[in-house]
Amino acid sequence: GRDTDVNKWSLEYAQVRGPLSWQGEFSGATFDDGAQRGEVMAAYGMLSWFVTGESRSYDRKTGRFARIKDIRHKPGAFEVALRYDQMRGNQHLDGQPDLRNGSTEAWTLAGNWYLRDNLRFMLNLIESRNRNRLTDTTVDHTRAVTGRLQFDF
Repeated sequence: GRDTDVNKWSLEYAQVRGPLSWQGEFSGATFDDGAQRGEVMAAYGMLSWFVTGESRSYDRKTGRFARIKDIRHKPGAFEVALRYDQMRGNQHLDGQPDLRNGSTEAWTLAGNWYLRDNLRFMLNLIESRNRNRLTDTTVDHTRAVTGRLQFDF
């Protein structure tokens, strides 16, 4: 195999204001092995609201959101969220037009029910599209309903 030069970058932002929070990321990478090159860029944005008034806490030491503390109501905390994701990428031989050029985008509407700080049910409604940008055609259009029970310790 060839040695490959890889350059990566990323910019993230998150903020919490009581029961509302929002976050996003924009990142990319370039790949070059001397014969071909590739580029990938991706981004997402998310808005979240705790209907029951709880708030997300952020752990600056680990750079992550921590568990939901102090659930205010006996039935648990309920959160709704909206997220948008997008990714674009291309690949080409040096000095040649693109071999591949595609993009993916998705919208997710989520409902999360926190029974305890370490137990939650998650339900997502997702709509996504994959496009071939060379031919300007939709390769795949998917609608999905996903669910998950998460227990962590």
